[in-house]
Amino acid sequence: MITDNYIIAQIGKAAVIGTAIVFSVNIVCLIVSYAVIKNQEPSGITQLMTIILGIIAIVDIGAAFFLKKQLLMPVLKYDAPPTEDYLSQIILKITIIVSSLCAAPAIYGLAAVFFGAKTEVMAGFVISSLAGFMLLRLRPRDFKNLIK
Repeated sequence: MITDNYIIAQIGKAAVIGTAIVFSVNIVCLIVSYAVIKNQEPSGITQLMTIILGIIAIVDIGAAFFLKKQLLMPVLKYDAPPTEDYLSQIILKITIIVSSLCAAPAIYGLAAVFFGAKTEVMAGFVISSLAGFMLLRLRPRDFKNLIK
């Protein structure tokens, strides 16, 4: 029987990995962007590429939301309750996928910096990356159907 404490413990273990993925990617992208940033006025192509990369970042966060729901569906709509091992594997898999997709906007921001964008643009991509992870991370309420 799966308890609330077991789900919280598994989410806590997976959250450490997800947080490490998102924060490490964001920190590396920030460090690299500050090392290569140029003091120049952004050109038209820079602004266009920044907008395109921003749209891709938004779509990426949306894809993470969709994938989270799709990966949770087999666990929540079950004939028999899932085993603890299966549940912990699903929690870890969802956390890694969501955190990887949420870390991607920082990489898009780094690409925008390589195109000539300013520091503020990189900060915006990092903020969207962190906000996406905070909104999409797994919570015990995602598993409310399993708790009896």
